[in-house]
Amino acid sequence: MKVLLSVLLLYALSSFSIGEEGRESSKDRLTAAKGKIVLKVDLALPQSEKDRTPVPGTLKPGWTPFVAARWADMYMHDAVWEDGSGGGKPPKTTGLADTGVHVLIDCGGGGNGGFHVYGMARDNLGGGGKPRGKPQGDPIANGWFHNIDWGGENRGDILLRIHGLPAGEYEMSCYHNHWEPKKQSTRNSLDQPSRMPSMTGVRAVPLPPEPLPGYRNWSMGLGAGKGITSIKEARSIKVTSETSDDKVATSLIRFKTDGANDVLVIIEGGDDKYPDPARKRREGHKAILNAFEIHQIQ
Repeated sequence: MKVLLSVLLLYALSSFSIGEEGRESSKDRLTAAKGKIVLKVDLALPQSEKDRTPVPGTLKPGWTPFVAARWADMYMHDAVWEDGSGGGKPPKTTGLADTGVHVLIDCGGGGNGGFHVYGMARDNLGGGGKPRGKPQGDPIANGWFHNIDWGGENRGDILLRIHGLPAGEYEMSCYHNHWEPKKQSTRNSLDQPSRMPSMTGVRAVPLPPEPLPGYRNWSMGLGAGKGITSIKEARSIKVTSETSDDKVATSLIRFKTDGANDVLVIIEGGDDKYPDPARKRREGHKAILNAFEIHQIQ
């Protein structure tokens, strides 16, 4: 009888131990799933240089805003982090959607980046003033970041420095939709459907220890030059001129990071052979960005 009781006791303890281990494993998996980075970020136009509240209709509901106060005049400005600050160091905030992730954006021609909204017009061609009009179309489709002054080789590219991603594998989707000027006299309003050739591509690389060649006024800071592996790049991306978010062109890339170095995402506009509709042989091919999503998949 004592032997039988001992066997039963050992069996019960063994079963309890296995049960607890199973519950802990499930809990760990649940925690890991909850801890994955999932970001949906929409670039939007601020009310003014002193008020970063998005202009109604320029921020998609439920998405995290990326709003820089300096974009208020829809003219060109220096590189900017998601909280509107500048400089080579990430802001001391909780990051996008409290994830600890920070993003710095600029063009390959540093300081030429700005934000424009379809249905609105700049006050002038020299910066400052308050834009006129109202946004037309859905929130992702109607607003885009681009090189305001001149595109062409490298300078029309868009550079995104991503800081704070934990080690893992990620997919990133970018949205590409814009309009062009009709002629120089109406250049403050970009309202003509794009005829621009497809963008060259989108890829992720390690933040380099030295400025990458071909770019002007490097503003992305410097990194270790390692720790990031590109798994999938996007190539030959058509840029749309749609008012519906569902019809906006997108790109998809995949990369892996060891979490020790920042990621540099390069959106390649292309070459300078495409003439500006308003100023021929002046602007050229450039990159376009409306919004982006980052999903941790491993």
